[in-house]
Amino acid sequence: MVKSSLRFTGQVKPCASYRSNYDFSFDMAFGGTGYALSFPLVEALAPVIDECIERYPRLKVSDYLSSSCSADLGVGLTIEMGIQQIDLHGDKSGFLSSHPQSPLPSLHHFDAIEPFFPFKNQPSNWSFSVSWAYSAHIYESIIPRSVLRRPLETFSPWKSDTPPLFIFNTRWLSNDPCEAPHVFFLDSVQKMENNLVLTTYNRTSARNLPPCLFTGNHSADSVTQGSWNNRMLRCGICSWNRGCSHQVKNM
Repeated sequence: MVKSSLRFTGQVKPCASYRSNYDFSFDMAFGGTGYALSFPLVEALAPVIDECIERYPRLKVSDYLSSSCSADLGVGLTIEMGIQQIDLHGDKSGFLSSHPQSPLPSLHHFDAIEPFFPFKNQPSNWSFSVSWAYSAHIYESIIPRSVLRRPLETFSPWKSDTPPLFIFNTRWLSNDPCEAPHVFFLDSVQKMENNLVLTTYNRTSARNLPPCLFTGNHSADSVTQGSWNNRMLRCGICSWNRGCSHQVKNM
């Protein structure tokens, strides 16, 4: 078998997570963004993989083990510059704007970065909870109605006591950006045709939390006003593009 056909291709963590390289290895491919073994290398590893596992009983992660077993066969890491094993948060446009002249087959922690093309109108995985004629909440994730119908525990009992404190279910306040709402309060009410009511709500203060990026979502921080209409005396909990009619206004 020609040795050049034995290839272990991937990427180290070149800049953002040198601690991981120190803890594991500076010449191994990390599995978060993926790595590739050529078919001849897989054929060479198959009959000796059990022996290799026994040789390295303390290696509990598969990427480190695969790299070590391949190295024992004389196969080192072939760097693929387009595989980005970079642990970064937020806006990655500055990093990508200086990307080398190579394909970009894989990115790590794709759920923790902002959209690559912010000018595009990305669909929002948002949930809305509207208390007609009082307030409206926007959540940067899809939350079941069974959860949203429970009031947020912004209040306290009349007298101090040990739990349970109330005879109804509540939700605790959270600093998780996927659970904490953007809060809007009533600004105006307008009666419409067909027995509909249009309610408009304005943001009173910033949420002061990072965006919820777990589901590839984008932030609702730019929304300053929201309008909803539904039949009179009807309360609503709705998610984007279904459940009730609504409109949001950005800054």
